[in-house]
Parts: sequence; C-alpha cells; structure tokens
Amino acid sequence: MNSHDPITPNSENPYAAPATESFMRGQPGDANEFENIRRSHLNHEASIRSFGFIYYLGGGLLLLMGCGWIGFGLMPTNVQQPNASFAATTVMAGLWVVIGLLQIFVARGMRTLNPIGRIGGSLFGLIGLLFIPVGTLISVYLLYLLLSAKGRFIFSPQYQEVMKATPNIVYKTSKIIVVLAVALLLLLTLGIASLLFG
Repeated sequence: MNSHDPITPNSENPYAAPATESFMRGQPGDANEFENIRRSHLNHEASIRSFGFIYYLGGGLLLLMGCGWIGFGLMPTNVQQPNASFAATTVMAGLWVVIGLLQIFVARGMRTLNPIGRIGGSLFGLIGLLFIPVGTLISVYLLYLLLSAKGRFIFSPQYQEVMKATPNIVYKTSKIIVVLAVALLLLLTLGIASLLFG
C-alpha cells in the first residue's frame, strides 16, 4: 500500500476513512500528501460550508422576524389591549428567536467545520425531512454531506491539520447551494409578506 491509498482495515472498502494510512497513524505528512487529501475533499467541504451560509441566512431572518413581532407586541397600544391571538403570535415569535439563534450557532459550527456544527446540522436535517417535498430533498443532501465518510473526516482534528497545511487551497461556493440559498430567501420573504399582509 503506498502513501496515497485510503486507510481502512480493508483497503477496498468504498466507505473507507478518506485519508492516508501514514497520516492517520500519526506520522507527519508531506505537502503533497496534504494537498491531495484537501483537493479530494474540497467540493464536499465547500458544500458543507455553503449550507452553513444558508443557516446563517435563515437564522438571521428568523431572528429579525421574531424580534420585530416581539417589539410590535410590546408597543403601548398592544400592551394595554391584550389579544389572545396576538399573544399566541408573540409566543410564536419568541420561538422564532430561539430557533434563529440555534441556527446561527449551528451555522458557525458548519462554517468553521466544528463537530458541534455537524451534530446540530444533522438534527436540523432530520427535522427538515418532515417538510415534504422540498425540505425533504434538501435535508437528504445535507445529511449525506454530514454523515458520509468524507463528512465525518472533514469535521475531524486530522482535517483541521490538513487545512492549516494547505492555506493556498481555497474552497468555492457550490452553485447548487447558491440556488438553494436564493430559494430559501424567497420562501422566507414570502412568509414575512404573508404575516404582514395576510
């Protein structure tokens, strides 16, 4: 087995940990080895980071919407004349704030490839499976990115070493993720409009 063969008990296993044997044994890798590992994972890494951007976007909008509704509910006229349905909406707005903050926290983990981002992203992905059909399709792709062999390795300390050794290699945002981000932004904009004018 040469230094560029994947490491696993069975080298022919397609689900092998995507790194080299010498590197995973704790032996220092050379520049070529690090570059090969990074380039073979770059598209996967870019997609994960791009999903982090989508979570930043969604979390930020939920946070703004929630804070806006809560602020509206605290206006003197609304406080003096409480309304049951409006109170329920304010409680829902508080939930938006909490979810928005959680999404921003998870987004940061995904952007920095912190294991917390992988765990949080997986939980959001599982919840997203319930939103048939678009949410299901997006969530299946996200779960693949996070739970596949490449995804697990990208969130490992070894991959952090690979990134530090290859600062010259820069990831690019996936076109698919750009389309998903635009779609999410449009959906959230429509949601806000329906709340304001519905």
